[in-house]
Amino acid sequence: MVTLRTESMSAKQSPVATKIHAQRTILILAIALASCRGDSSVIFHPTPENVQKVTDSRFVIHEDLSDTVAWVDLSPAQGVLIGVKDGPPLEMIGAVRDLDISTNSLFYADFVYGHVRVYDFRGNLTSVVGKRGEGPGEFPQVTKLAVMENDTGPILVVGASGNQIAVFQQTGSTWMEESRFTTAHAFIHGDLCAMHDHVYSIGYSEEHTGVIHKYTLGGEYVLSFGNIYSDELPFIRSALSPRGALDCNETQRVIAYAHDLSSVVTGFSDRGIVRWRVHLADVNPRPHVQRRTKDGRPSIVYAPPAGLFSQDSHTSSIRFIPRADSEAFTVSYYSPGSKSADTMEKQHIFNIDAASGDGAYKGWHDLLKGSNKQPWVTALDAQRVYTSRSVPYPQLGIYLRTDVSR
Repeated sequence: MVTLRTESMSAKQSPVATKIHAQRTILILAIALASCRGDSSVIFHPTPENVQKVTDSRFVIHEDLSDTVAWVDLSPAQGVLIGVKDGPPLEMIGAVRDLDISTNSLFYADFVYGHVRVYDFRGNLTSVVGKRGEGPGEFPQVTKLAVMENDTGPILVVGASGNQIAVFQQTGSTWMEESRFTTAHAFIHGDLCAMHDHVYSIGYSEEHTGVIHKYTLGGEYVLSFGNIYSDELPFIRSALSPRGALDCNETQRVIAYAHDLSSVVTGFSDRGIVRWRVHLADVNPRPHVQRRTKDGRPSIVYAPPAGLFSQDSHTSSIRFIPRADSEAFTVSYYSPGSKSADTMEKQHIFNIDAASGDGAYKGWHDLLKGSNKQPWVTALDAQRVYTSRSVPYPQLGIYLRTDVSR
């Protein structure tokens, strides 16, 4: 949470006033944090004991910007675009909260409309799963999703709220809810994935020893693994432990995990045993700042503004790009350009072999073409590149790889 207090805004405030208020808030926050840099009560996370290290150079991967040609160039391509600026609700996209692909479909969780949509690769809407609500087949707050296959067909796993998981089975063109369960932890700031009739989710609770939790599709708890963020304060452990990204590789039965503050990707077996660790040497997320309120309570600022640290080259956190029928994880993060430390201009893409942890830099993708913002790559398969964008309005894209990548 951010403990900074500001004056409340009227619901009728103009966009200009709102912008001025936001700028003033950021300025006050920057001054407040900068003034605390010499304060011993201020702690920057990750602390040294929480910084993971990889000593084997074979598992340390760097960016390679020697090639002057981007790995992906979407600007000249004519792909399938989903989402319009104005139109009926099912033709517009509200906000893409999460996305996954199967061998023949694209799935995304729409945070605004409160449901999951399913499209074929020609951009045709084939199903709408769930709606906002509290009843069967409904989602109080759609957060995450994952798709897996079993002997009976495709399975859709949906984060129906901050700690509620709903499981759907496809029957013909209809998705029927098969089960629903509540986890012992909230995963709203974490992630989930699914494979081989099990769901894995990130979350923290005092009763479990790990941050990755394994459940059956019916909700039976199996085990927990992965290190909890180390801190003497329960508040800090609960605030920082559940933040991260997760991906499942069905072929090799490996789960990949990266904490938001880490540059290391860890591969676990489905029994929670560490298979490998890979260090992405150029990842440098902006630290989280711990300070105390006036009444002495600890608080966390999750996204302090640029300029508070000795360098402004902080990257985004690590995220996974969904793959279909692959034996590798695809890993991504964003880096800033020369104009602003708060503007991410490049998306970097790596492949990590799920079985061995052998990794390689795949290439980069420009997020700016002149002054025009480009979509970011959100999924891949052998034939296609899938993209998402939020400006000038939310839109998904499906491109043939032969048209956009080297």
